[in-house]
Amino acid sequence: EEREAAYAIRMTVFVEEQNIPPWEEIDAEDETAYHLLALVDSLPVGTARILSRGGEIGKIGRVAVLAEHRKAGVGRELMIKAIGHCRNVYSRVELDAQVEVIPFYQGLGFREDGEIFMDCEIPHQHMLLDLSQ
Repeated sequence: EEREAAYAIRMTVFVEEQNIPPWEEIDAEDETAYHLLALVDSLPVGTARILSRGGEIGKIGRVAVLAEHRKAGVGRELMIKAIGHCRNVYSRVELDAQVEVIPFYQGLGFREDGEIFMDCEIPHQHMLLDLSQ
């Protein structure tokens, strides 16, 4: 039930708002991912997933918050929880940020890594956060 709520948020944000094809959004990695769900007044409003990239590297992805709850701190709290989970498991976490939200992730300690690339016709930046310190 919670995973279905997470998928519904992702479909609203990525498929409906950003025109990402639905077959690109839900993938086989969802089966093994650790999923987070943000609630406001007991209603699901945000989600993220964490994947293992082998060894001591985790990857946070599919971070989405419903439009009416953006700019209210939901995304930041969701990322703080995701990073906290990663600290217990990994020494480094990575993510692929849409270029327009790079400053959001920088504010959480992530640094840019590599060149900007296109994913589903949206420019992205690979970012890293060292958790070993």
